[in-house]
Amino acid sequence: MKTLRLLGCMALTLTPFLLNAAPPPWWTEENTRIIEPGAVENNYAPVNLGQLKHVATQAKKHLDAVLPGGAGPAVDALVSSFEPRQGVTYTTQQLEQIRANNRSPANVGQVKAVAIPFYDRLMEIGYVNAYPWTASRIDDENYAIANIGQIKRMFSFDVRLAPPTLDSDNDGLPDDWENYHFGNLDQDGTGDYDGDGLSNADEFANKTLAYDPDSDKDGIPDGWETANGLNPKLFDSNTHLDGNPLTALQQYQASDADSDADLMPDKWERAYGMDPHSADEDRNDTLDTNDDFDGDGILNVWEYRDGTNPRVADGPPTGRVVNLTSTPTSDGGFDLSWDISFPSDQPFTFQRRRQDGTWRTLITAPPDARRIHVGPELLEPTDE
Repeated sequence: MKTLRLLGCMALTLTPFLLNAAPPPWWTEENTRIIEPGAVENNYAPVNLGQLKHVATQAKKHLDAVLPGGAGPAVDALVSSFEPRQGVTYTTQQLEQIRANNRSPANVGQVKAVAIPFYDRLMEIGYVNAYPWTASRIDDENYAIANIGQIKRMFSFDVRLAPPTLDSDNDGLPDDWENYHFGNLDQDGTGDYDGDGLSNADEFANKTLAYDPDSDKDGIPDGWETANGLNPKLFDSNTHLDGNPLTALQQYQASDADSDADLMPDKWERAYGMDPHSADEDRNDTLDTNDDFDGDGILNVWEYRDGTNPRVADGPPTGRVVNLTSTPTSDGGFDLSWDISFPSDQPFTFQRRRQDGTWRTLITAPPDARRIHVGPELLEPTDE
């Protein structure tokens, strides 16, 4: 079988590779050679199944030679399944058929399938942090014919060298990791892409999924698990924390946690069929807080505060005070000014909380008012 002249290349559906990067040394070493001296480089030429198998076989030899424990059981099983298999006797017809199959073009999905056990092993030893393609299925072209450049990208590792740490935007997150989790380099370490309470930097450090608020699919967001001593990569929702009779999942569901930071508690969102892990569950570029799922003119967050159902229209809306400001005055009182979110024919009642937590009516303003003075005589010593 003719080996390949392998250098750097950009992949069509895989993440980019440095075109000028030096080939890994094992590509040219005697026992793992995949470069044929003098071969003409053609990164965009289609690759066939035989070439894919050959490169994977040589990559396995490289890992076997340099890693304690070798390439690992998954890679061993993969390579040993390649036809023709060692120790198996084939008829001439069978060998001809195998050769014909190996000359068939390999598609991108097959390249990924072969690469997965290798990258699982590389992640196991901490050499890489993600697969070198995006996690999103939207941009997949798995049935497209793969090219030599994509094979080169997949097998460009050499564990004897320093791990790849390209961070072109200097945000503390490796480009490969960002491309896999976000599909681009637009995020940084301070953000929380999936709204689970862990920053992107924490997701990277913890090796959790930055695009999935519940990496282990146990019903508890990663941030809550981390804050409460659970493992966000282990299905442990039935754990009893500190002897609590409730399971961790029950404690989380009973808590006032707000995983997506949208000012509406998770348990309230779950009760009305909302996604407590997404701040914009319908992806309409309007945060759920400011959305109006039932179209009654009352924002979801006000439905929560009023104890009404965000899925059932509650009739004509009443006015909502927004942009409320309080300005002290020389007489010891203060002026209140405000706007409203939509017209109302109802008066506005302002309350003040006492130090004991109870509320009392402070003053009432007519529907058309936008400013009112609160004199010192209306204040009580026990007001907060």
